[in-house]
Amino acid sequence: MWGVIFQSHLCTVQFVEKMFGRLTLPQLLFASILGIAGGIYIYQPIFEQYSRDRKELKEKLKLAQESEEKKS
Repeated sequence: MWGVIFQSHLCTVQFVEKMFGRLTLPQLLFASILGIAGGIYIYQPIFEQYSRDRKELKEKLKLAQESEEKKS
């Protein structure tokens, strides 16, 4: 059992070494920052829409509470 786990871990380590062994640390950092920035850029409209929807719901809730207080 442990031999299989150790063997799969060893294969994973070798795969990572082959994939990133030729890249320097600054290249990896640049690629990571670029990937994060790209993700933020792509999903920014979704975040903005979510923020607008929350503000609208808060305003509607506030108006509903005020009208409820006026009725009481």
